[in-house]
Amino acid sequence: MQAVIYIDMFLLINFLINYFLLLSAKRLSSAAGSRVRIAFASGVGALFALVILLPPMHLAVQLLYKVATGLVLVLLAFKLISVKMFLKAAFWFTACSFLLAGAILVCIVGFSFQGVNVNNLAFNFSISPFLLFSCMLVVYSCVYLITVFFGPPAALQMAQTKVQIGGVTLQLNAMYDTGFRLEDPLSGRPVVLASYQACKTSLPPLTIQTLEGYYSGKYERLPGGLRLLPFRTASGQGIVPAISADMVVVTVGGSEQVVSAPLLAFTREPLEAGVEALVGPNFAQKVKV
Repeated sequence: MQAVIYIDMFLLINFLINYFLLLSAKRLSSAAGSRVRIAFASGVGALFALVILLPPMHLAVQLLYKVATGLVLVLLAFKLISVKMFLKAAFWFTACSFLLAGAILVCIVGFSFQGVNVNNLAFNFSISPFLLFSCMLVVYSCVYLITVFFGPPAALQMAQTKVQIGGVTLQLNAMYDTGFRLEDPLSGRPVVLASYQACKTSLPPLTIQTLEGYYSGKYERLPGGLRLLPFRTASGQGIVPAISADMVVVTVGGSEQVVSAPLLAFTREPLEAGVEALVGPNFAQKVKV
């Protein structure tokens, strides 16, 4: 016996499911996204679910379609400024989807409901709308309680950073990262880590000449003013070249911090999209040299 699908109710239910799942993913990942964007993405997701009307596809095609449509919803719902943030939002969207599926399965098995039809990994719920809404509410409540008790993920903070070096003022769009604590191991001077490609054209000619010589392996001995700073991350360790700056002004959340004689380090590796530099909490204290 073929199941009867009422398109209007089917689209409405899938819209609500997507909306709650995206809201949960937003809360857990701290991704930026307005409710209008989330509602639009939810509507698109409801249309994607109409694949249930097509003849059954190969399982591999079904899985590929499900993953691709999920990634599209995340892209539409949130303003993602980096690959890391995209993957984080996609992970939590998927995790919440599994959590909701588990909650519905418990209700179906526990209360002997037979009102779920599946085709092409799309679900049609013939169960009570109240029961379905209750399951969604339980999932979102769990997410809410997790963020209340353990705190929401730290939102990405951007810091407008001005660096004075060699008579030139660099305007850098920096990311304020509480885990970034690079400093000079000898003097303790804080470090601004800048993308060399992003600020190369604005640097003083002598600084460009010095850095180009270092990157090309020209120097047998480091020239005066250039020092190497060791760093360690979760993916490995290395060194970056650094030069003394005259002053840096870091503005985070309306609070301005001024530090004299910091170090300006450079990396040729790309930073996050739209990020030209990294600064850390060590700029909260003024350093005397």
